[in-house]
Amino acid sequence: MHLLLFAQDDGAHRVGLIIGVLIAAAVSASIPITVGHNTGQSVIGVVGGCVAGLMGLLFGFLGGLPTALGFVIIILVVSSNESSGGGRRRRKRTRRRREDDDDDDDDDDADDDDRTRRRHREWR
Repeated sequence: MHLLLFAQDDGAHRVGLIIGVLIAAAVSASIPITVGHNTGQSVIGVVGGCVAGLMGLLFGFLGGLPTALGFVIIILVVSSNESSGGGRRRRKRTRRRREDDDDDDDDDDADDDDRTRRRHREWR
């Protein structure tokens, strides 16, 4: 058996390498996108998906999965801080109820003047 037989560069090796790298990029990118969407942090999830996908393209699963795990931790920390209130809570303002007064349209013609009122300053 000849040793150089195993060292030959054929097309099947390259196709397998390309398919493996694309699968690594797709799986690595889908993890932070899915977690971000489920926790309501879709912007961080998409950014993490892009970075983890790029790392998956460059370094395969060994680069993409740790990057995806890092972004998942960031997403979970941000979503837990947001759900706990982040410290200072604002009270919801309650609107004061107004009673309907239909008696405002009395026939007082003294108030129906169209001119604007001026304030007079008192001199001391």
